[in-house]
Amino acid sequence: SKGTCITTDINPQITAKEIMLFPNPAENEVYLRLGVMPASREASWSIYQADGKKVLGQKLTQKELRIDLSGLRAGLYLVLVQLDGETVAKKLILR
Repeated sequence: SKGTCITTDINPQITAKEIMLFPNPAENEVYLRLGVMPASREASWSIYQADGKKVLGQKLTQKELRIDLSGLRAGLYLVLVQLDGETVAKKLILR
């Protein structure tokens, strides 16, 4: 019979190892790569300045993404990736 399959607590928590940010330090662009595709459609990334101001971000729809950093000043940023209710933070240095 056809039905909806709902699984819970089978996927291990998303770990920082499954999210790659490279090159880091970056200059004009950075690549964000996921080791797994999000199980749900609730996936996004955001980049914050050291003062907490959000400067970039959008929904995440693929396993690898090129992010244009050319509009940002050099410094330390925080990249937050939200996948399936989990948030992983990565530091990004922009030269």
